[in-house]
Amino acid sequence: MSISVNDYPPVIRLHFDNLSSKKLYYHCVDYWLSSDAPSDEHNHDFFEFFLVTSGKFIHCFFGRPSVLGPGTLCLLHPENIHYFKKDPACPAAHLINIAFSKEIFQEAFGFLGNIFLDLRKDRFLYKEIAEKKTWMLLLSQCQELLDYFPNDTFYQQALLKQTLIDVMMTLREDKALSERTIPLWLLKATQEMHKMENFVEGLKRFIKIAGKSQEHLSRMCQRYFSQSPTEYINKIRLKYAVNELTSTQKAVIDIAYDAGFNNLAYFYRLFKRLYQQSPLVYRRRAQAVFYSR
Repeated sequence: MSISVNDYPPVIRLHFDNLSSKKLYYHCVDYWLSSDAPSDEHNHDFFEFFLVTSGKFIHCFFGRPSVLGPGTLCLLHPENIHYFKKDPACPAAHLINIAFSKEIFQEAFGFLGNIFLDLRKDRFLYKEIAEKKTWMLLLSQCQELLDYFPNDTFYQQALLKQTLIDVMMTLREDKALSERTIPLWLLKATQEMHKMENFVEGLKRFIKIAGKSQEHLSRMCQRYFSQSPTEYINKIRLKYAVNELTSTQKAVIDIAYDAGFNNLAYFYRLFKRLYQQSPLVYRRRAQAVFYSR
């Protein structure tokens, strides 16, 4: 029987504008659920999806409990009423949660008509992803959203919308993401390269993790990412540098060397090419935005 949202008792309502003080197109949380206390029952004015990466927890949707385990993808409508709590049989659960506005959802799918806009308020969309390649792709995209910072707005929106399309494709089973030709070994290697100990070491580490020759790795990176392995690594390093510039007062030279750049002039040249300004100007402008309130 269909649930009437209007007949459900009042609950806490969360607002997207209150999730973060920064001007983001999404809000991303890397979350460990370990407390025995349940979360507050709530709904919100935004969409959200989450991936369960380890452990199990109990998700209550309009009062109906479901046990969700590793490899589960869930999408929630703005008006869905829900809460969650730790499974007593499991010490902890880990999930990555991405919240995004109704406007972003409509922009991502509006050109397709109603094919993706038919979500009902009383419908809980979730799927246990059995295909490893599909899971690794979604996990890699969510990790990228976690790592990315809110200054390159074009890339931020593009990455988010691409991820949303892949989420919906997976849930609707219209087209398996496993049909994509990106090799699983490459997805795993690129995910590992987001770890600081790996991107600092650079190309040699990328080759070792991939388990392929440098020539083969280079061909695959060009085919699937339109960039060389070194360009891919430097992009990750520059993201790290952006975060350090906006969240710390560390000297630029220390940030560059910590990120894995051994040549300061090279770091400046790459940074200016990507962000169209020097690191110091970037820091000054970013901090003026973040701390002027």
